[in-house]
Amino acid sequence: MTWKKSTRFTESATPRACLWYPKFSRYKVAIIIIIILSIIFISLSCLNYNFIHSATLCLFSFREGDNTSLSFNDRMHFHHAKRRLPQCLIIGARKAGTRALLQFIRIHPDVQGASLEVHFFDRDNNYQLGYDWYRHQMPYSFKDQITIEKSPAYFTESVAPERVYVMNNSVRLLLIVRDPVERTISDYAQLLDNKVKRHKKMQPFEKLVLVPETGEINKSYIAVKRSIYHRHLLKWLHFFPLKQIHIIDGDNLRVRPWAEIRKVESYLGLEHKIGKNRFVFNVSRGVFCTLTEEGEERCLAHGKGRKHPNISKDVVDKLRVFFRPYNEKFFRIIKRRFQW
Repeated sequence: MTWKKSTRFTESATPRACLWYPKFSRYKVAIIIIIILSIIFISLSCLNYNFIHSATLCLFSFREGDNTSLSFNDRMHFHHAKRRLPQCLIIGARKAGTRALLQFIRIHPDVQGASLEVHFFDRDNNYQLGYDWYRHQMPYSFKDQITIEKSPAYFTESVAPERVYVMNNSVRLLLIVRDPVERTISDYAQLLDNKVKRHKKMQPFEKLVLVPETGEINKSYIAVKRSIYHRHLLKWLHFFPLKQIHIIDGDNLRVRPWAEIRKVESYLGLEHKIGKNRFVFNVSRGVFCTLTEEGEERCLAHGKGRKHPNISKDVVDKLRVFFRPYNEKFFRIIKRRFQW
């Protein structure tokens, strides 16, 4: 800065020193504005979010390959929160209500659940990526929260029990089962729906579930095999004691979800916070949906609880007779009976 030498001053001629101010480039001004707006945005996000555990800073963190289907909790985390290997797994059974179970238990403030099925223990290509990759698929959680992951294929895949045991032999396991006949038909209905969406044809249920030559139940049909619960459970009991596997009544979860969720809370050592008031029956869907604390209704995707195709009574009766001895074996193992 230079000064002009002058011995004359007038009222209108103010020395330049009196008008000195710091000079900022447009770049610096833009940076300052961005910083101020960021601070305001983070502060408002934290104020509008349900603070738990006295979180000190809100941060957004997107996983590689994330999409908008992920929940808000999956895309947002707090200072002191981190991704952890799950302490609880929903291992199955497929088409027995695993998605509803996860959505219901995630209402609890001390639970964080992975939104997507990871298929870590049943798929070799995923398992070979290691625990760090698996951990990265989990939502952020606090140390005293329980992280849950759901992949119903774990229950029927023979490699899964040992792999889970190696990761954590004290992990808590949730198994939800339903009437095996209904589960078998539901399994077919999902595959049929997927075929229709892709404009592909699928054989009728009767042709798949029955042996054409004899008319007996086709034991090799995958939907039937998945419903023989005791065979799959025995593989898990080779590594885990029965007391470590909490079994949920999937049929009761549909009509009295609060009752089954209360049992899950007890099993996980959680304070009972999910009562009947957190559920509402959606008449148009014919299923129970959850209510947020603000009273907003949240239902499963429309693909869940899809209508079953019409199956002849003779085929349904054959399935019931077929599954009866297998059901008895399952009941004896778990020391409990269901109305199947």
